[in-house]
Amino acid sequence: MECGYSKRSIYCRDIIEKYEGNYPVWVFIEIVSFGELVGFYHYCAKRYSDKEMIDDYYRLLTCKKIINGAAHSNCILNDLRPHTAEHHTNKEIIKELICIPHMNSNFRKNKMSNARIQQIITLLYMHKKIVRSEGVALYESGELKKLMRRIGRNSNYYKTNKLVQGTFKFS
Repeated sequence: MECGYSKRSIYCRDIIEKYEGNYPVWVFIEIVSFGELVGFYHYCAKRYSDKEMIDDYYRLLTCKKIINGAAHSNCILNDLRPHTAEHHTNKEIIKELICIPHMNSNFRKNKMSNARIQQIITLLYMHKKIVRSEGVALYESGELKKLMRRIGRNSNYYKTNKLVQGTFKFS
């Protein structure tokens, strides 16, 4: 069993040794990489022919891209031009975005055609869908609000970049 790294990793070797060969679900989730977990989720979705799980699998693949980018210190807001997404935005996410007041459909389509924005919005959608803890949801909401205040405080950094300004208006 891999732990994202290996049995030698200081982060999971003790738990692997303790349960080796007989992992409780909570241990399995702790020791596999996010990619392996998504792969296992796909296996389960196919095994049980669950359409919602299959849809979630593809949304999780999109989340994986932004998670990996952030984990490797990539510049997330490097390219905000439209029409960089590899696929259309998931229809369930579009339904959620349609509910946002004062967002016209052309603006939404334009922003969601950017791969990075699509990944960020998909990640936020999946967080909202999966996280059941009200405390965690409130905490993460607070963290997003702090980020938005920081962006607002430093808005002069972006005043000449119309793509960044438009993207912040979208968020």
